[in-house]
Amino acid sequence: MLEIADVTSNLEYRADGIWLAPRRSEMSHPEQCQDWYRSVEEDSYWYRHRAECIVECLRQFPPTGPVLDVGGGNGHVSLAIQQAGFDPVLVEPSMQAAMNARARGIKSVICATLSDARFQDDSLSAVGAFDVLEHVEDDAGFVADVHRALKPSGRFYLTVPAFRFLWSAYDDHVGHFRRYTLGSLGKLLRDGGFQVEQASYLYGLLPLPIFLFRSLPTWLGLRGRRNFQRFQKEYAPSPNLFVRILESLLRLERHRLRQGGNLAFGSSCLFVARSGHQGS
Repeated sequence: MLEIADVTSNLEYRADGIWLAPRRSEMSHPEQCQDWYRSVEEDSYWYRHRAECIVECLRQFPPTGPVLDVGGGNGHVSLAIQQAGFDPVLVEPSMQAAMNARARGIKSVICATLSDARFQDDSLSAVGAFDVLEHVEDDAGFVADVHRALKPSGRFYLTVPAFRFLWSAYDDHVGHFRRYTLGSLGKLLRDGGFQVEQASYLYGLLPLPIFLFRSLPTWLGLRGRRNFQRFQKEYAPSPNLFVRILESLLRLERHRLRQGGNLAFGSSCLFVARSGHQGS
């Protein structure tokens, strides 16, 4: 378990078990999203698949210590990491989400942004940022902060939304600045001093329905018809034939990752990178 007081002196421990930074920088992410995420995470094929793919990456490219789940929200991924036998530390600027994570059973919770937590240089074994980087205006600065805080050969695990042509009102609603490709994110990581170990798309079946039912209506000026209630139905739909087919195909994706393969197309990107400032 990470001894938080040993890697930063900028946090205070609260009686409810949450470490708190004296200030929390604002993020491009509406606070009300946390309740919406909480309402869909448990029943959503999308959230379940992402968490299982992340755990598979941790098994194939194991961390040498605790994994900081930066921007980890209500702790859905942290819980999956914890249940898989790894040691997560959730770092989340929303106090409501941080309390939700504690209620879920996450043992180590920090209410702060990565920059406000001020971790010491070369102090962390592993950092995860799962659908976080797209919310950060200065993504190169964020990558530099992670690189600075990681120990030599420390690992950085990421997921991000893919492809600019899939931009829709949903991206506007939740405060995205951009979507990525394997090429653009790989370059960002390499420029930031990382060596890419794994790079794959996820959700290979989803780009077409996302384009037809999200992106195209946005481009046609129908953005006002999109709201969180509609997005909730998309992320956690009632069981039907399409969902059963989709979940079967997602199991094949996970099997491919388990076998060391990658996907050439999908609506999200998954990366594992290692810090390049190695001691040898």
